[in-house]
Amino acid sequence: MKNYCLRPLSWCRIVVEPEDDMEEIFDITDDNGVPTGETVTRSKAHAEGIPHRTAHVWIVRKEGDSYQVLLQKRSAEKESFPGMYDTSSAGHIQAGDEPLESAQRELYEELGIKAGDGDLTFAGTFHIKYAMSFHGKLFNDNEVAFVYVYEKPVDAESLTLQEEEVEGVKWFDLDEVIRGCEHRDGTFCVPTEGLEIVLKYLGLDKKYDVDRQRVKEQFAAYTRNYDPSDPKIALKIAHTYRVADHCEQIARSIGLSDEDVEFAWLSGMLHDIGRFEQVKRYNTFIDSESVDHAEFGADLLFGKDNLILSYVDDRSRDKELETVIRQHNKYRIDEAVSGRTLVFCNILRDADKVDILRVNVETPMEEIYNVTEEVLFTSGVSEKVMQQVREHHAVNRDVMVSPAEHLIGHIALVFELVYPKSRELARTQGYLDKMFEFPTRNESTKRALEETRKELERVNG
Repeated sequence: MKNYCLRPLSWCRIVVEPEDDMEEIFDITDDNGVPTGETVTRSKAHAEGIPHRTAHVWIVRKEGDSYQVLLQKRSAEKESFPGMYDTSSAGHIQAGDEPLESAQRELYEELGIKAGDGDLTFAGTFHIKYAMSFHGKLFNDNEVAFVYVYEKPVDAESLTLQEEEVEGVKWFDLDEVIRGCEHRDGTFCVPTEGLEIVLKYLGLDKKYDVDRQRVKEQFAAYTRNYDPSDPKIALKIAHTYRVADHCEQIARSIGLSDEDVEFAWLSGMLHDIGRFEQVKRYNTFIDSESVDHAEFGADLLFGKDNLILSYVDDRSRDKELETVIRQHNKYRIDEAVSGRTLVFCNILRDADKVDILRVNVETPMEEIYNVTEEVLFTSGVSEKVMQQVREHHAVNRDVMVSPAEHLIGHIALVFELVYPKSRELARTQGYLDKMFEFPTRNESTKRALEETRKELERVNG
């Protein structure tokens, strides 16, 4: 993402006349924050999620060996995150304005601080995208934020606050803000990406450290608490290592940093931690007959058991890792998940799907679904399942009842693979072809397998 945008001289702005003469007008931008030449009203931008720009100012000071940030408490009347502590000063960049002048204006309007051109240091940009309800109304945000840092002395008691926007201001230790954001305690609504930019600016960012040997040893120690002779336990141990390996391969294929590759690998190692206790308690992998294994695993890792402490010491990405694990088995990823976290969700989901193909071939399916061979080979496939196959997406688990339907559902996961490397892994393993050779004695299942093969060929060529 570019540090700032310079409009070409030929840029021409198309003005959308607002219904209310007082309503703000924003430049519509691309994903890098560069104006497209069109504008939009504030209300429409927030109703429809149209991309626009904002300017964020972080006021920082050093106290001894640590840093503090001055945060504003948002007015209870704000349309988003009322009453929570936010960035020192922030506001929308009006159509035709530049980020720096907007940052200066917001700082003066909200806090009464007059900043000269040399007082604000540009630190970076990030993308904010989410949809939430506030005051009973949907707020659909889609903005590129330009981040500035202000380091001149500030007396919080003497500031002139914009009452309709700001209830108050308070100095916080950076560590307190970081912890509050990680635990989502309801105090702070500062964008974590903006916080990360400030940490990097101050030289406080650190590489996320994953000790693979430690993770493997802790995983082995944890799984020894369960019966290794149980085929279901053995299956999930092998599955875990293969998913972690697939996560690494997919992450490298899309050019992620070494740090992010390690994070992806870790998500693979921990994604099914809930499966072992699920099998111990319920003797099944079927979530509908027991518990949601992703939610269960995330609770074990980040809830009162806090198992994550045994695997990594760095807490800076716990929130992101928790989201990735909770989302890995969902029919659709929560729309609130975006940016880097969404990338890791897709990596883990792809890796999991690819190895599920192997599991269906190498593990007797009667063990997977806890049924007899007779039930397995005579079970049929319903029209409801096949309709979703024809729509070229994963089959909703709510419509899968029989073992054969679960087989078709697992094959249909290939429709959902996001990354080329994932499709390559699925193809080169050869497991998909073997799944189509399932020796069913049920005519509806025979027809379903043949039709599913044709639908996949239609999509993948």
